Amino acid sequence: RPRPARAPPVPPPPPLALEVTLAADNGFYSHIAELRARGLPLTAESLASLPPLLRPAAGDNGDVAKTGLGSSATLVTSLVAALLHTLGAISLPEPGGPPAAAAAQPKSHEREERELAMLHALAQVCHCAAQGKVGSGFDVCAATFGSHRYCRFSPATIQPLLGLAEGAAPPPALLLGAIGSAGRAPALDHEAEPFQLPPGVEVMMADVCCGAHTPSMVKSIQRWRGEDGAAKGLWSRYASQSARLQASLRRLAALHGRYVADGRAAQWLEALARLGGMAPKEWFVEASLDGCELATALNEVRNASLELRTFVRSISTASGVPVEPAAQTRLLDATMQQRGVLMALVPGAGGHDAVLALVLPSAPPPAGLLATRQRVSSLWRGWDDKGADAAAAPVCELPVKESKSVSGGHNGVRIEGAAAAALLRRAAAPLRGETAFSGGRQTLVVGLAAVVAVAAVAAAALQSRKR
Repeated sequence: RPRPARAPPVPPPPPLALEVTLAADNGFYSHIAELRARGLPLTAESLASLPPLLRPAAGDNGDVAKTGLGSSATLVTSLVAALLHTLGAISLPEPGGPPAAAAAQPKSHEREERELAMLHALAQVCHCAAQGKVGSGFDVCAATFGSHRYCRFSPATIQPLLGLAEGAAPPPALLLGAIGSAGRAPALDHEAEPFQLPPGVEVMMADVCCGAHTPSMVKSIQRWRGEDGAAKGLWSRYASQSARLQASLRRLAALHGRYVADGRAAQWLEALARLGGMAPKEWFVEASLDGCELATALNEVRNASLELRTFVRSISTASGVPVEPAAQTRLLDATMQQRGVLMALVPGAGGHDAVLALVLPSAPPPAGLLATRQRVSSLWRGWDDKGADAAAAPVCELPVKESKSVSGGHNGVRIEGAAAAALLRRAAAPLRGETAFSGGRQTLVVGLAAVVAVAAVAAAALQSRKR
């Protein structure tokens, strides 16, 4: 009998080709020069009118001027999430609905949280590899999980991965030991407690157009902490005051919860507007004489933030690192004097790049929060610092706000809706095949290569574990 003909060999699958286009929201970078070139005033409304995903401009020194919102961490987290989702290792949440794969394969809340934890751990590893150091990790955690209170992880948990030779792919077993898998939690020992501001308390931010170089500032602070014998005590007092501010914000949010539970939700905004319209020094009188819980809670937040800033300035002086420079101190103090401002500080690593304020309604509806925002915006827009050490830095309000939660209370990384995705494709099309800026090209390429390589190894290892 003739032998059956052998089936032709199955050709190997074609190599996977990925086209990665990087683009970022305008809020991550300073576009003051763009506004001036277009003859537009330095306002949040002008920034919102610009085309989306503008190419960031480099300054005279070749560096991109940032606004201090954690652009590098957000970029890395988004890229890692897109790779893992595309390669089938995880399924990301969608706005207002279940994860993308839920229709075909129902997914429990526990599994979604586990996958987000793996994404977070991998993004931390990639971000550290791209920056060449282990930072606090807060901005990566915020990009993954959204609004939260954070305690950093121990650098030792990922140090073996960072000790590999440059360009070397991490062994899958070593990588999975750090980021976890379907049956194993990540090695990171951080804490992330969800948190959101209560209704009527909103964020305002301004670009001060003198971006801080976060890695160098953080390294300088770390060097000071290691070399100055008095640093430990000062840092401990700063950390205690930071915890006090966090606790005061949680008490304010809990007080709103009691208003709702007692059927007084409608009175919450009315009470905020009444107190926001007063001079802040009157909150103490309200709390002392009338026993007003809300006045007490607001007073605690304000005082805790002011005391925290005193420690920040002490650290600035002792370390020689301008965490809260004198020019920023004058701007923050002037902002705190405006009715309706609860607190103001320099966010993130500090420096000259941005200021942040929490604001309340300072007039009855319908003016409410708008009255406070217009007052603060006017101050920032016309800011003319007369300090002897003042850099000639313009101040421009940023059109940013706290993102709202989607399914399951999640306001971190997610798949955008169809309309947002179409807008992204149109805006990013001109960016394909080009580097967004000339300075730092080599660092950008090496950093992205590290992210893609580590994410690809992780995705393959996770898929192997699934099988």
